[in-house]
Amino acid sequence: MNTVSQTFTSALLDPEQPPPGDLCSWNSTSVTQRFNVYRNNVVVSLIDALSARFEVTLQLVGTPFFRAMALAFVDQALPKTPILSEYGAAFPDFISSFEPAVSLPYLADVARLEWLRGVAYDAADAAPLSEDEGISRLNEISVDATVTVGFHPSAQIYRSAFASVSIWAAHHGRGSLSSIQLQRAQAALIVRPAMEVLVLPLSGTDVDRIETLHAVKETRLTPSTRSLLLHLLSQGALTSIQPIQR
Repeated sequence: MNTVSQTFTSALLDPEQPPPGDLCSWNSTSVTQRFNVYRNNVVVSLIDALSARFEVTLQLVGTPFFRAMALAFVDQALPKTPILSEYGAAFPDFISSFEPAVSLPYLADVARLEWLRGVAYDAADAAPLSEDEGISRLNEISVDATVTVGFHPSAQIYRSAFASVSIWAAHHGRGSLSSIQLQRAQAALIVRPAMEVLVLPLSGTDVDRIETLHAVKETRLTPSTRSLLLHLLSQGALTSIQPIQR
């Protein structure tokens, strides 16, 4: 960013600063007045973008609290691209250190889940491997053979030390907030095999195995692994299964 841009951006996001000195108005309207309108519009648009991306987070704290928290974030973190849907990646981490939210330790994790859902929505499209085709391929591969596994581009593993998956789901009409055990750690597979982003709860054992498979992309085809791959196929999370020729 050049000096002119830095000066303009600094003044734009700091209401205590005057407009850059080389600005002028095409008519008699006050430069300061016009710049303040523009400044307000920019900040409001960023807060609105965060409100749209983190809907459940907003519902958990209420609009006034959320917008104040979002304003504090905007003051610290400018967009790095002109695409508003890409703004807010650091918001969950910001929430975790935002002192007024300290009484809601799960809030940052809920925001992180919402961010990952957005990432999954924006991920590249890809045709998932159908269950029938996946089963056919598995049947052709001998037990104990090593296979490579292709995950859908949108597939992500989510972990939380709290019942954040249940909190998010309850705010979408799936379950009751009153029955949630807040301190219960939860995990989920987030994937968008078609138009809808799915948030699929995972057990502690499954999340460890899927996380490892997602990282290394290959595994030995044991009966237990076959069962796991069949589950992933049923959720549209895989795009390929191929044996490795040694």
